[in-house]
Amino acid sequence: MELIACLDLLDVFDSPGWAPAPSPYLRKADIGVQTCHTEGLSLALLERMMAGLAIEDGVTGVLIPSQDEEALTNALRSVVCDSDRAERLGAAARRRAIDEFSIEAMSRFAVEQYRRVLEAR
Repeated sequence: MELIACLDLLDVFDSPGWAPAPSPYLRKADIGVQTCHTEGLSLALLERMMAGLAIEDGVTGVLIPSQDEEALTNALRSVVCDSDRAERLGAAARRRAIDEFSIEAMSRFAVEQYRRVLEAR
């Protein structure tokens, strides 16, 4: 929080820390940022997608090269300065999350896989 205060961003930045249920915070967010370079498809990414925050480069978000601070800055600027783009990317992320990663979608996929295994016998 010290850096946020030093940069005079207390009125626009909230850092609640660990939250057992992040959904209420994610619903209030305009954008989501995942800077970890060691995770693949993390739960945090899926939670952001379900909240309508963007992920996939050019389709549901903006992806940047790992550990490239200038690219991160430029990507954040491009989304923050274009709220229509941020909204379109977020809506596409939510649709994809529901279509591919919701309980219903994952259940259908599991059932299909079991059927394929049983039919192969």
